[in-house]
Amino acid sequence: MGGISIISDIHVAEAADEHYALLLKFMQHPVVTSSSNVFFLGDIFDLLVGEFQEYQTSFAAFFHELDHLLDKNITIYYLEGNHDFHAENLFLQTLKSKNKKLFHYCRRGVEKYFWDKKYYLSHGDEIDLGDPGYKIYTQVIRSSVVNLLINRVLPYQVVSDIGAWASGQSKARNHDRYTSPDREKGTKALFRQAVSKEVAVIGCDFFICGHSHVKDRWDLTNGLYLNNGYVPLEKSFLYIDNNRAAFVTLNS
Repeated sequence: MGGISIISDIHVAEAADEHYALLLKFMQHPVVTSSSNVFFLGDIFDLLVGEFQEYQTSFAAFFHELDHLLDKNITIYYLEGNHDFHAENLFLQTLKSKNKKLFHYCRRGVEKYFWDKKYYLSHGDEIDLGDPGYKIYTQVIRSSVVNLLINRVLPYQVVSDIGAWASGQSKARNHDRYTSPDREKGTKALFRQAVSKEVAVIGCDFFICGHSHVKDRWDLTNGLYLNNGYVPLEKSFLYIDNNRAAFVTLNS
């Protein structure tokens, strides 16, 4: 089999921004187009919630590139983040490739076996980071009730306005965490501690996630933790072949 290309946390807000250009550059990268599997680990978009047709128009190039990858017989996994969720039907309705069956929309982390090793891949917000309030929040927004409200009751503009407000609040709260020279210290330590507990329970060889916005590679006694960080800052993605992991630049 070929390699695995992995990305998360691009936070595309609109088609005109640099983040969208990075997303498309990733999808067109020769390493990605020659991979066997491609994983999108959530928060690819700053707001993509529900199955609204407006997303089909706004991000038409993204869905076109997904079809292009599927046409190359590449298996794709799109995992929900805390900025993109309840969107399974959007993908199923929009993708046109004859290989649509190779596309997998995942509401939770997934366990896969590659090269005789066990991989666990997730967005990263479901691990225990010692914040019970946030755990309750994610359970609420991903609930069947909220799914029903978004996809059957509320109009697109209302969902968009609420999402834009929530995203703005999140950015304000996390500004220092994402921009401070010391941002890596606390966040990196917090995630490493949480991941070590998860790996001990899951028993995986590779634990790969995003959400922290802090790039990391950490050897545990019983596994390897990898995080690609915040793509607009790092301008890279993760590539694994035969259990060897590397960060590939998106600058070239």
